[in-house]
Amino acid sequence: MCGISGYYGQKKIDRKIVNDLLKNMSVRGPNSQKFIKKKFLFNSYLFHSRLSIIDLKSRSDQPMIGKKYSIIFNGEIYNYLELKKKLTKLNVEFKTNSDTEVLLKGLEKFGLMFLKKIEGMWALSILDNKTGEMYLSRDKFGEKPLFYHKDADNFYFGSQIEYLKILINKNISINNDKIFRYINCGYKSIFKENDTYFDKIKSLDPGCILKISPKLDIKRERYFKLNQKLKNEANQNKIILNIKNKLINSLKIRTRSDVPIGFCLSGGIDSGSLVSIAKKKLNLKFNTYSVVDENKDYNEINEIDYMVKHLKLNNKKIYFNKKNFLNELRKLIKFRKAPVATISYYVHSQISKFAKKDGIKVLFSGTGADELFTGYYDHYLIDIIQEKKLSTRLQKIKDWKKFIYPNIRNPIFKNLNLFKKNFKNLTYIYDNKKFIDKFILKKNFLFDQKKYHSDILKNRMLNELFHESVPVMLFEDDQNSMKNGVENRSPFLDTDLLNYSLKIQSNLFIQNGYNKYLLREALKGILPDRIRLNRKKIGFNFDLNSLIDLNSNETQNWLLEKNSKIFNFINYEKFSDLITKKNINDNFLQKFIFTIINSKIFLEENN
Repeated sequence: MCGISGYYGQKKIDRKIVNDLLKNMSVRGPNSQKFIKKKFLFNSYLFHSRLSIIDLKSRSDQPMIGKKYSIIFNGEIYNYLELKKKLTKLNVEFKTNSDTEVLLKGLEKFGLMFLKKIEGMWALSILDNKTGEMYLSRDKFGEKPLFYHKDADNFYFGSQIEYLKILINKNISINNDKIFRYINCGYKSIFKENDTYFDKIKSLDPGCILKISPKLDIKRERYFKLNQKLKNEANQNKIILNIKNKLINSLKIRTRSDVPIGFCLSGGIDSGSLVSIAKKKLNLKFNTYSVVDENKDYNEINEIDYMVKHLKLNNKKIYFNKKNFLNELRKLIKFRKAPVATISYYVHSQISKFAKKDGIKVLFSGTGADELFTGYYDHYLIDIIQEKKLSTRLQKIKDWKKFIYPNIRNPIFKNLNLFKKNFKNLTYIYDNKKFIDKFILKKNFLFDQKKYHSDILKNRMLNELFHESVPVMLFEDDQNSMKNGVENRSPFLDTDLLNYSLKIQSNLFIQNGYNKYLLREALKGILPDRIRLNRKKIGFNFDLNSLIDLNSNETQNWLLEKNSKIFNFINYEKFSDLITKKNINDNFLQKFIFTIINSKIFLEENN
């Protein structure tokens, strides 16, 4: 895991800027910082900072220069041993034990489409040593970030927006529409487009290759496309067995590491399943980390303690101090050059800090399980509407009222008929639009879905996976972990698992009042039933009141500073009326206030 950055254009990068850049990049990669410069029609620079995970020796440092290509690479190739074996049979020779060399030799042997063969996460740059052509690429799910900026004579890229700002060496204006959209439509809107919180800085789409010619012409090509012609799998016993085996294999290849590993552990099924497989099936040694909320509605300590005792885990619980909240949040926003998307990800940011202190360099999270196997309340509603058999639909409604309704916090999703009128064109604002409209000064931001699949439920899941929840989670996971020199891995985001999920007959995902029914069945005998059969969903969520005293004069005075730029985006009087209310416990209101706090700090840090 590393940081990458680069430049392609007419200017020469001043040595002071190079030094500043490499120093800044050392946060993502503390083990080495190096660069190369090559002269073609234009000047090209490749910068790399390394966090050593596989083959810790300096021979695997980057940039890595081959016969045809020079590469810089941020990520991990999980199936590198299998790929290396195949390349060796083709008389390809290796000098290191790194996945980076496998990537380089594979690209030189098979060209750019070698990326299709890779199971992993990456953001990378490939420079053709002869032609001067440069290529950028991100992995299929977009686990690793990659930003770029182009003007008439220059092309810049990097793992962090800060790297681009250092290289550009001039002020870049804030993208006000991005802030408006974030406030208006919520965190799921952040990656609907490839724009960022800064004008003319873009995020490269996952599953894509960007080709930059020596004349600075740019061509975008997609190397990864979803297979829409998969035959439905309806044999439930076969499905359950395949999910089990594929998930075990996904975790097995992702636990390849030459450094200590750890797992995030909530009281839920996603993290619990990974920890249970790691312990029971793979017999691994690892630490686990859990966050604990003082609010009982968000507290999963009983389930966490049960897992720790049942599996004999080494676990560290993390508690929070209200005094540090705003300072810690400010540090996060300054590092990432973006607001923190949700309360959950402020909480999650603290885990990697504790993991780092323990010498852990790789952390595992359950990101993607909800999107592959149905984990959200709108999935229930769509499943009910889509069910064609009347008797089955009535039973699902009965199960929903009995098991699901009592656990729903957001009143929007308590409406059984939420999608009934808008079944064909599912386009809705995630947050309460009528409420938000009272505050926002610029409205009419759309929250449309993309068309991936004819099945409404699967289409919803794929939108969550590629445009809504997962892209946000992955960015947050990366920023939170890499700020502390720790790598995050997400075993549910596996190509084989994704393709198989698309094959499963849609009405099998939710059964007997259980979301993730097939996943729960696949984990029978692995994950303790107390966790496996628990319907309540909390995850790493938190009560905002556990982090900050919203009723204090100090907090309210800060939030209501009249000269704050946040009031270029929201109505001062209406926000003042809201924030001066006592005891804001509503989950939706807390999310909204957290959004405003984040946006305010971001604007202060980027004047």
